[in-house]
Amino acid sequence: METLVRTTASPMPRLKGVFVVMTFALSCAPMAKAQSEWPEYYRDVRTLAIDRNGTVYAGAMRGIFRSDNGGASWSKITGTERGFRDTWIGAIAVDPVWPSILYAGCVMDSGLYKSLDSGKTWARIDTGLPQDLKLSSDSIWLLPSNPSTIYLRLWSSWLWTSQGISTALYKSTDGGATWIMRGALPGTGSFLIPDPANPSIMLCTRTNQVWRSTNEGASWQQLGSLNLPLLDVTTLVSDPSNPQILYAGTARNGIHRSLDGGRTWITPTTWRDWEVNGRILVDPLTPSVVYAVVGSSLIKSFDRGATFTRVSSITDTSVFDLALNPRSPDQIFAATYRGIRISSDGGLLWQPAGPIRVTLKASPDVANFAFEASGPPPGTRTLRLTSDIEGLEAPFSVSTSGESWLSVSTTGWVTPATLTLAVNPLGLTPGVYSGTVRIASASAVNSPLLIPVRLTITTGPVIALSRNELSFSFEMGGPVPPSQTVTVSNAGGGTLRWTASSNVSWLVVSPASGTAPSPFTVSVNPGDLAAGIHNGLVTVSASGAVSQVIAVTLTVTAPLPSIAAVVNAASFRPGIVPGGLATLFGTNLSLTAGTEFPGGTTFYRGVTVSVEGHKVPLLALSNVGGQEQINFQVPFELGTPAWARVEVNSGGRTAALQNVPVVRVQPGIFEYTPVGSQTTHAAALNADGSVVGPTNPVSPGDAVSIYLTGMGPVLPMLQTGQLGPADPPAVTYLEPVVRVAGKEATVLFSGYAPGFLGLYQINVVIPDTTPSGLANFDVVVDGVPSQTSKIAVR
Repeated sequence: METLVRTTASPMPRLKGVFVVMTFALSCAPMAKAQSEWPEYYRDVRTLAIDRNGTVYAGAMRGIFRSDNGGASWSKITGTERGFRDTWIGAIAVDPVWPSILYAGCVMDSGLYKSLDSGKTWARIDTGLPQDLKLSSDSIWLLPSNPSTIYLRLWSSWLWTSQGISTALYKSTDGGATWIMRGALPGTGSFLIPDPANPSIMLCTRTNQVWRSTNEGASWQQLGSLNLPLLDVTTLVSDPSNPQILYAGTARNGIHRSLDGGRTWITPTTWRDWEVNGRILVDPLTPSVVYAVVGSSLIKSFDRGATFTRVSSITDTSVFDLALNPRSPDQIFAATYRGIRISSDGGLLWQPAGPIRVTLKASPDVANFAFEASGPPPGTRTLRLTSDIEGLEAPFSVSTSGESWLSVSTTGWVTPATLTLAVNPLGLTPGVYSGTVRIASASAVNSPLLIPVRLTITTGPVIALSRNELSFSFEMGGPVPPSQTVTVSNAGGGTLRWTASSNVSWLVVSPASGTAPSPFTVSVNPGDLAAGIHNGLVTVSASGAVSQVIAVTLTVTAPLPSIAAVVNAASFRPGIVPGGLATLFGTNLSLTAGTEFPGGTTFYRGVTVSVEGHKVPLLALSNVGGQEQINFQVPFELGTPAWARVEVNSGGRTAALQNVPVVRVQPGIFEYTPVGSQTTHAAALNADGSVVGPTNPVSPGDAVSIYLTGMGPVLPMLQTGQLGPADPPAVTYLEPVVRVAGKEATVLFSGYAPGFLGLYQINVVIPDTTPSGLANFDVVVDGVPSQTSKIAVR
């Protein structure tokens, strides 16, 4: 029988031969504390995964962690240097055939990742998936006979906005490289179980109902209902040896069973009034044994769920997931709000998981000394010792490889710490000497960490510099930082004639040569350098001497931007509408003066604007006379939450405005002030394309085109950044009411202006009874009025 593999955590169905779970991030506790105590912000563990070799994966709010020794110790397998930053993990799946292949998804950051080397490196794999996908505990399913076939259950606000569905099933046949949507799940599609014998047949729960699909989720039919209140089912699990046997955990009615694939259900006889928190686990080797969690207690059945008895209390807080070790089924792992608990006797006794082992890092990771015989001893070298786990103090010891000329001292014996290396060349003949500083820690996976040390002893001139590192800071628009002085000395014999040069154009050395002892200055010319950290080198050379290098760091920062308001681009009323245009007012928004038109790109001259994490198309950047603003399109994918967070990043510096109102519609009429007039007029064109104004009024009975924004959704649906189509045009989903001089006018067309971004167009006939002069003009959509504008009538 072919078995389908799924992720688990809350709930946790188990299918035969499958040990795949989802995970939420864990991190390590300071070693100065109890060995089993993890830092507070790493303890919230939501999910676990165990591969066929017994390797355990755990996830919490700061990445993924792995244990290769049954939970005795753990190491982090995420991080920026691995291609997957430490974030809130929503799902993990392990390939049942090749355990080194992992899949992981995020709860908050909208992304799906894959590792081919057990988490050493990661790559993002979400081509064809919604940009704002969010994965929950039962999201990823793998097919053991062909693990490149993957089913993905996800939630997306974009799906809801664009297609009216909240949860959908996606499929990949190439190991996640590309994805296609199979269809929508019933309602929220709380739990999903493909049939192990035929994955085209799937079961799904919706409140207290069970639904069935025979075409891989393309369509669904209601199969049966539990005699329970709505929203009472917390999990759905199948028996690994007989998929017709189902277990349904409920919020107030215990565990119900079905022996016919969900058509009928058997009411529990024990623990019937308890809340099952979504943790039901069927032993894959002994399917008659079923585990579940009620509150924080473990209950167990030996008769396929007919009766349950309490085994133990796992912890004094919430339990989110259970997992069995396939190599030792009596070993059970529990993910809880306060870390991982482990039982080695089938759930009778529990103990905390072992500590997390860190990866030690030394910067720099080598040390070089130069010395000329009979000269003064070289100065010390320092290195910074840290670990890859923020907030964890890892104890260590340090020693050398036995060389009498090398010594080391430290500011402390837990990370982070600073090590100082010193050499004593007395009695050594000219030549090159090698040594090693050895850093050992029982808390580190890369212990011992070895630091190579090299001492070069010469008889000729030796370049000695007063400084080996220089740093400059420059804020764009501000004064250039002052130059800094370096003195060149001869630490050896003879005469030292030196030359100095830089490797980058913005770094200037003066003078470029001299005879030691003598100084030179180093200055910087930031010019048009972008904001960020720029590194350069000044190399000092001399005949017969070892060249010395000065590391120069120039930090260029942009002025800190600020946001004063985000409003409708036409009416300047507070609030934004998905798909419409908005204006952001503030300071330090653009690094260049004047007005520029980016044309809809999301990144322009170092400026981006994001709405709830979506980078938006930019239409105009203006910095004129101290008045700064950015016009942009609000993303369609935003949906309609009550509030949104808007961020502007200019030159690498970010400002944010919380609680920007988001509304479904907010019509705003674009206006202009005609030459010689004191009154603003609605932006309108006659049928011949001429601008309607005091010198070119519209006649009653004529049609005009009015231009607005904030009119809401259109059909067909458009993507953010997509220009309005011409044939067929995109029309507004909600029909507007146009009033001229208080009378309702006939609307000929209402939709997205063809060829424009975020701009709406209404073609309307001016009522025959409209009096001559400046007439009031407004638009109402779904009961929401625009501002009152003016239009010149003949």
